[in-house]
Amino acid sequence: MTNFAKNALAGSDPEYIAVAQYVSEPLTAQTISGTVKGQLRCMESAAAFNGTIAVLIKVVSFDGKTVRGTLLSLSASDATTTPPEFAASLTNRKLMDVNENPLLSLTSVDAQDGDRIVVELGIREVDTNAADTG
Repeated sequence: MTNFAKNALAGSDPEYIAVAQYVSEPLTAQTISGTVKGQLRCMESAAAFNGTIAVLIKVVSFDGKTVRGTLLSLSASDATTTPPEFAASLTNRKLMDVNENPLLSLTSVDAQDGDRIVVELGIREVDTNAADTG
């Protein structure tokens, strides 16, 4: 379990806040495609924070200096509750796109020997009060 607190920045909407980054072991050369799904347990401490899960998945070279391609891009909509906003108590939330689809389609990427998959998880927030904390 990890706790993370972040004060929203005024005038920075939408704001993307990195929480965790996961890096795979080196891969063999292959084409990566398909779908991904997952869930996180999360909450926000202020209703006006308007936090949702943000996820980015990419393939990088062994040393991380070259991005081979992005499997899943960050995306945002103008709505503050799409996908479903964090609740005021710890709640499981599925990874979803802006259309609330829980099965996320990946863009095909050709990985080379030694490349790695990087998954970045975070928060997308659209605050209505700069003093709010997620």
